[in-house]
Amino acid sequence: MIRYYGTATGDGYRGDTLSLRSLAEVANEIAGDNHHFRFIQLPFTYGMQEARLPPKDGDRNVLDLAAELWITAIANATLLQSRLARDLPEELAGLLPGLDTDAQRAIQFSRSTPGIASALVGMRDTAHVAQNLAIATVPPLTPEEYQRLPPSGSVA
Repeated sequence: MIRYYGTATGDGYRGDTLSLRSLAEVANEIAGDNHHFRFIQLPFTYGMQEARLPPKDGDRNVLDLAAELWITAIANATLLQSRLARDLPEELAGLLPGLDTDAQRAIQFSRSTPGIASALVGMRDTAHVAQNLAIATVPPLTPEEYQRLPPSGSVA
């Protein structure tokens, strides 16, 4: 028996390709209220915030809808293939205290996003692992602190 399952997609939830509500409805039609569709994994970074934006169809954004449907959202591409490991806006550094690098700030942004349970990060070497693990000593932002962050530019 499969205990829980979900979807992992690069662009599926970024546009009109996949509807989280429709997928949950199919799971409910097949297995009823006790279906096991409980996870989504999607890109969510400082440069790719579509999961927080209202969709064109007027439904709720992906992160709010996932919470409403009891589906856990996990962010991937947290460093956007290392493009967010440098050159983030300087004003962001002051709003993300206790962190030394832009890579740490990018991870903190994603892991602090309301509705994101975890932010996945790929690392090439042990120095990156040590640098990224240092974030564990800094608590995620509160929702109020998160709301004060500047909007992203077009990083993607």
